[in-house]
Amino acid sequence: LGDDELKWEIETSKETLEWIIGAPVTKFCYPRGRFDKIVKQAVMNAGFNYIRTTRVGNLKLPEDKYEIDTTMQLYPRKEYGDKSIMQMAKYYLENISKDGYFHLWGHSKEIEKLKLWDTFEEILQLLKHKYENIHT
Repeated sequence: LGDDELKWEIETSKETLEWIIGAPVTKFCYPRGRFDKIVKQAVMNAGFNYIRTTRVGNLKLPEDKYEIDTTMQLYPRKEYGDKSIMQMAKYYLENISKDGYFHLWGHSKEIEKLKLWDTFEEILQLLKHKYENIHT
């Protein structure tokens, strides 16, 4: 998109969502995780204060709140190789440090299509157990 189209697309979408939900929208995910410095600046200028990518494998707190990488997607990604989503979740949760970061994300349409709701529930239980062990 050109600069004007990019600005219009981002700002109009933000305003529309805010109108629909009646609250500020401050978080953003780059569509398909794709961005460059021009897109990043346009999103920042629109007033978003937390912007994430779709890159996975991150277990550290973000250094740049406008380019936050995630830990994993609830979807069988090529980055996981032959490991299942559950195996990846267990691996990440075993390897996260006490001051680490676990960011799980997914699309309900894909979770429904692939029948991953039970897997999602199981990951949430692992997170709960991990949290209880850290904070007790």
